[in-house]
Amino acid sequence: MKIAICDDEMAERNAIADLVKSYNPDFEIAMLSTSQELLEVVQNVYFDLVLLDIEMESPNGYETAKLLKNLKDPPCVVFVTKSNAYTIRGYEVAFRYIRKPIKPEAFFRVMDAVCEESKPQHLTIQTNGETIVFSLQDILYIESNNYNVCIHTLTGKYTARKSLKTISTELAVCCFARPHNSFLVNLQKIRSATSKTLTLVDGTQLPISRNNRDSFEKKFMDYLRR
Repeated sequence: MKIAICDDEMAERNAIADLVKSYNPDFEIAMLSTSQELLEVVQNVYFDLVLLDIEMESPNGYETAKLLKNLKDPPCVVFVTKSNAYTIRGYEVAFRYIRKPIKPEAFFRVMDAVCEESKPQHLTIQTNGETIVFSLQDILYIESNNYNVCIHTLTGKYTARKSLKTISTELAVCCFARPHNSFLVNLQKIRSATSKTLTLVDGTQLPISRNNRDSFEKKFMDYLRR
């Protein structure tokens, strides 16, 4: 997920960025100090989410959100502000509203909602001249194999020339995580887990590498808590 943080106070931008990194260190972050700068950047760069302060020099955050909404491919907008003045009408142009000072629990709940709203429902690959569309619910895990990936589903497996890193990025907001550099697993398909091994609903066992263990366990526990 690509995120723009627009706030005219550097300390606030940094604090929000720290929360984003805590939620998911793989998300890309752009830091912008004025609404005008944001409006210029979005002409050439797409953001999945804009975390936007309201109380800024003209155009203020509310006016900026209205302009963002008119883009051909508008981002999700979440207001992050000290003011209550725009709370009611803010929902005309914003997905959520977070009050400053930000409480991490409240921020993470909003991020959960944003990810749920924006996550893809399918994965599309090209293989042997054919386009195949997979429902994410049908995927057990995806395995890296040299320059290819093998997608293991409930009904079979399919090979495509695509990197696991690329697919991981595409599914970053979904219930997928990497227990090992060679595997991307659907967290919904895990039956049990130890510190070294995962067992999926079909009985498949996958390793958890030492290097990936901490990040994987965090994402898995976050998934279970939700």
